[in-house]
Amino acid sequence: MVRTWKGLNHKNIVPFLGIVYGFDQCDRAALVSSWMPNGTLKDFLAKHDDQLTVSRCLQLLLDIARGLLYLHSSPLIHGYLTCNNVLLDANDNACLTDFGYAEIPEVLSYLGASTMRVSTLRWATPKQIKDAPQRTTKNDIYSFGNLALELFSGKQPWSEIQQDVVVMMLPSQSKKPSRPKSRPMDDQYWEFILRCCSNVQQRPSAKEIVPILEHFLAASLPPSQSARGVSTAA
Repeated sequence: MVRTWKGLNHKNIVPFLGIVYGFDQCDRAALVSSWMPNGTLKDFLAKHDDQLTVSRCLQLLLDIARGLLYLHSSPLIHGYLTCNNVLLDANDNACLTDFGYAEIPEVLSYLGASTMRVSTLRWATPKQIKDAPQRTTKNDIYSFGNLALELFSGKQPWSEIQQDVVVMMLPSQSKKPSRPKSRPMDDQYWEFILRCCSNVQQRPSAKEIVPILEHFLAASLPPSQSARGVSTAA
């Protein structure tokens, strides 16, 4: 993990600073990163969800997509992308973190099975749940689609289902999260989410997603307006 994280350098990746020891009686090591004053994206949404414009949501998604593109070009797989693994810096840039499960694709097939985190089941593909070593960049895209659904709807994926154990079975039955009724969503955004969560062969790559989101963002903004920051403007 340390060697992987240490070699990353991108605006939308949380920077690695070093290792420190002595935080407990066992003198275990701790990894140090830059301080992200605005916390996780999950916490940010909990505080500001009703104030976020479509443009701001698109800007956050674009930040995340650019971080994914950088990882996939390395080549690395994040593996467990959720709102808990996205942090916001002082300038409101969304940055990817938690690379404890990030792997090099060429090496992945030689690894043994790992345990799926319960907290990520709502964002995971059937392959990740059943066969963790089969993780690919397209699994990150599936998780990204569910993260986009959360940003646009204000609710976590599969919000209509309360029990995570039930959610585990739905993707393998070719079922997808329902279109949210919590707030209106433009058809083009919903179609984009469905494409990210579609069959693996139909999912776009991060390289394809970035220009799509750039187009969406440009079309959503009045001339000379920035999407940065929280705004109540329409």
